[in-house]
Amino acid sequence: MQANLVTLYFIVALLVLSVLLLAFWLDRSVPKTDKKSWAVVILGAFFWFVVLPLSFVEVIHKLLKTKHHTSDRPNHRNLG
Repeated sequence: MQANLVTLYFIVALLVLSVLLLAFWLDRSVPKTDKKSWAVVILGAFFWFVVLPLSFVEVIHKLLKTKHHTSDRPNHRNLG
């Protein structure tokens, strides 16, 4: 049982690491030679059980914020 949990932990950590690496690699604003950035990616993958829920909350918050901003826009239709 405990071996299964450890295996599951590392499988999820590997998946999170791959997503974080892809996002890090595609981000042009961060230099790829910065050791602190690489440390954040590795620590984020290692502590996925904290990072994953926080990231999910942030994404939902951004989606709701953009949805709220698009619904606030006045609807200008050309009636002429």
